[in-house]
Amino acid sequence: MTAATMTERQEAIEKIDSMIQEIEIAMLTTRAETGLLRSRPMVSVTRRFDGDLWFFSHSQDSRMGDIHAHPRVGVVFARPKSKSYLSLSGEAAEVVDRRKFESLWKPELAEWFPDGVETEGLVLIQVKVDHAEFWDHRRVTMVELLKAVVGGDEIARTTHEEITWPDSVTPK
Repeated sequence: MTAATMTERQEAIEKIDSMIQEIEIAMLTTRAETGLLRSRPMVSVTRRFDGDLWFFSHSQDSRMGDIHAHPRVGVVFARPKSKSYLSLSGEAAEVVDRRKFESLWKPELAEWFPDGVETEGLVLIQVKVDHAEFWDHRRVTMVELLKAVVGGDEIARTTHEEITWPDSVTPK
């Protein structure tokens, strides 16, 4: 694995965006004070992935304490039916910004935040992603199968890629 160029980073961002658009729930993994890793389901509110992921939370939730103590987090998205899996990691931070709340709000969040963007203690978790690893399994078409049989070739069905982009290639 090598550091990504700007072009490789942009290609990865576009691939990640296409993979997460149809996945509503992600698993956010934080590290507790004790060192225990804790994964929690979170509603993804990222409208268009540009290198950052966004999730709503309560300021007093234990995950926020974990993030303040250990900002390095992992986020996993999965689409088992299509066999697509995505593991992201980066630095998380608490964001309190009313305009950002309003721009990312989804009605289904009312189950956890009944007062909407007016919910006391409402915060956003921003994850600045710097590493991505994904697996994407695709169906083989009949034409590809015939070409492989006739040509004696193997068919690559699962794509696995890993990419890291340090700050030096992250747009400012």
